[in-house]
Amino acid sequence: MDYVWQSAWEVLHEILTYHFSPLDIPLVLTLVLLEGVLSFDNAAILAVMTRKLPREQRAKALTYGLFGAYAFRFLAVVFAAVLLLFPATKILGGLYLVYLCTAHFLKRTQGGESTENFEGPARTFLGLSTFWSTVIAVEVADAAFAIDQILVAIAYTDKYLLILVASIFAILALRISAMLLTRLIEWFPALEEIAYLVVGLVGLKLLAGFWGLEVPKGVSIILTLGAFLIPIAVKLILDRGKRA
Repeated sequence: MDYVWQSAWEVLHEILTYHFSPLDIPLVLTLVLLEGVLSFDNAAILAVMTRKLPREQRAKALTYGLFGAYAFRFLAVVFAAVLLLFPATKILGGLYLVYLCTAHFLKRTQGGESTENFEGPARTFLGLSTFWSTVIAVEVADAAFAIDQILVAIAYTDKYLLILVASIFAILALRISAMLLTRLIEWFPALEEIAYLVVGLVGLKLLAGFWGLEVPKGVSIILTLGAFLIPIAVKLILDRGKRA
């Protein structure tokens, strides 16, 4: 445990005493791009979670979740040694995402009502309102994202402050992507089913990573983008054919 606290203090000291140089700019841009590409499936997860809220509350839930997202990123960087030794949150996050996917499709097979016009998540917890239950669910997902992506960034560079700076921009982009994806789902409701499948696959990917079975990032990105972009392209072609 002394090693963990010592490592955390060394990282914090490096963050507080770091001096920027012009050469850091392309590195930050690279990290932002890296996180942005790896966050596409994360955006799908946030979109699915907030879609169950009334329209006027969706952006607010994502905005409130920003505070937790930044807090998790900061802690994930400072306590990188803990994450490398005890990435237990990966298990919790992975199990939670698999549960979301399974619960959704079980409800479908059991003849549950469509969520197309349903306001509020299927379940609340701790006696909280649907809004705050969703905010907490978003925070749980953010915790898993923080661990997964910070470990990737640390493998790319050991400049921890630059990782934090890149995270600030990447998290904002993630929120914007989630809101845009929510609108896409309203235009093409079948994307919700695809999004839940992606949620389950991301959960399995987190669990597999804990056991050392890493899915290549390139494969993950191609599968996720293809799962969304191919159906969207088909719908656009069919809609254009109907108008012709």
